[in-house]
Amino acid sequence: MFKKYLSNSFLAKAVLFIFYKFKKFENSQTYWEARYQKGGNSGVGSYDNLAHFKASIINNFVKQNNISHIDELGCGDGNQLTFAKYPNYVGYDVSETILEKVKIKFKEDNTKQFFNISDYSKLKSKLEAVLSLDVIYHLIEDEIFKTHMERLFDGYKFVIIFSTNFNDKFYNGGHVKNRQFTDWINKNVSDYKLIEQIDNTDGFSKVNFYIFEKIY
Repeated sequence: MFKKYLSNSFLAKAVLFIFYKFKKFENSQTYWEARYQKGGNSGVGSYDNLAHFKASIINNFVKQNNISHIDELGCGDGNQLTFAKYPNYVGYDVSETILEKVKIKFKEDNTKQFFNISDYSKLKSKLEAVLSLDVIYHLIEDEIFKTHMERLFDGYKFVIIFSTNFNDKFYNGGHVKNRQFTDWINKNVSDYKLIEQIDNTDGFSKVNFYIFEKIY
């Protein structure tokens, strides 16, 4: 509890700001490839209580809306996926290292496929639902952020985002850049509507669910 409190205190923000300001960072893809090569995982958001919370929300949504196919842009290490109940799933990521690992992890499950994000094409998709979980605030480069958002809002019936949604210079730096991504949606997307916002059950977390539906 103390650790969580500290992570949200002003002092901690100041420390993080100084740390990230001087921390060497090349680009998002290099960061995640190096992290996974060293045995790192996708982060706390894909484990323990947060993983169960996310799974309960998405699994219920999939069931209630009879979704048969889900794409995920940024699948990570696959731990979150172990709690998922999706009829069919395609995951994309930037790291070849982690893609090799998740392919082995789920090799006996023929309902799941994994590809490098460079091979993404909406023509391969059923365009039912797409996930972006703990991804947006890790997209440091503006152009990569733009591409990610364009892919999300390009024909899918449902877009499920789990992210921060604010601009905060204190937490920006290193592999984190918080963005008020709904500003981009308001400026660039006219055929989707926000149908539900679900706040995190962890009161200390600023990462929440935003679910959009395409307007036909």
